[in-house]
Amino acid sequence: MKKLLALALLAALLVTVRVAPEAEAAGRKAVLDTAYVCDFGQGSGVIDVTVKVRLPRKAAAGSTLAQRRIKVSLVLPADTVASLRQFGVESVEGRADRARLRVGPARPAVRGLRVPRTDLPESGSLVLRGTGRVDAFATPAPGRYAVKVPKRLAVELTAHGDGSSFEQGLACALAPGAPSRLGTLRVKA
Repeated sequence: MKKLLALALLAALLVTVRVAPEAEAAGRKAVLDTAYVCDFGQGSGVIDVTVKVRLPRKAAAGSTLAQRRIKVSLVLPADTVASLRQFGVESVEGRADRARLRVGPARPAVRGLRVPRTDLPESGSLVLRGTGRVDAFATPAPGRYAVKVPKRLAVELTAHGDGSSFEQGLACALAPGAPSRLGTLRVKA
């Protein structure tokens, strides 16, 4: 009976250890307002970006942080929107497939980052909202680690209008002086 009780306690402890990182995964919402400079082929422009993700308050060293959703909003400036309209563009959509966050030595991939098809406004700027998933990753050694957005992004923008569509690849880099720190991850021993 003592062996059975000991095994039950051990199983409960193991389950608790495995579940704890998941429970902490809800954590706190981290929000960063930053900017990227994107090369549009015929010139470049600054795009304001807001990134939101839930970060755990703390994690155990060597544990695996669960995959989590990431939200982004991008603001295309009014002059860019006006230029798109001049070329007959009525709506746009986009994706970024090779983005990676930086968490100390870890580089979890951001997958499936998509902005759904969005109509251009008659005037003014255009806010594009998208979501993706940050891959699960193993936490580094104990310490405090800055969680940072990617320094560079490759974005595929699809424009629709006049019964046709075309794709434009955009090479984007964090704007000089723009913040990159989304939050901090505290890893405990």
